[in-house]
Amino acid sequence: MHAALQDNSIGRFECRWVSMVVPESPCLFTQHLQGREIVLPAARAEGHFFSNADVLARIEQEGLVALRYSLEGVPTESFPHNPNGSAGGIAGICNKEGTILGLMPHPERFVMEEQYPNWRRMRICHPHGLQLFEQAVAHF
Repeated sequence: MHAALQDNSIGRFECRWVSMVVPESPCLFTQHLQGREIVLPAARAEGHFFSNADVLARIEQEGLVALRYSLEGVPTESFPHNPNGSAGGIAGICNKEGTILGLMPHPERFVMEEQYPNWRRMRICHPHGLQLFEQAVAHF
């Protein structure tokens, strides 16, 4: 299976917080979050997930999409909610076993509630990035 990260479709570096929905998948990092919307920071110039139609269809068919960019809980391919133009709004994929997660946003940048830009008003007491790491540690 071949896929790549290409330059963002808008042709420049993007740095912002993005919303994602967590679809059903074998991903052990996200299983406890399936069906929810999470936020993580994204910061890159080359996060456009790309592959040919056959590989994308196979990824979808096998349920390997672990995160999708979203707008109000609905997956989206539109800018700015999909900051890099990734096909199918894909922000992260996993292997069939669910033990490997490849994603474009940065969960390591949201492990303390104070890292969220609006942390005083929108209390996110359990940072979403931290939750991904905790789930992995608990599994292994």
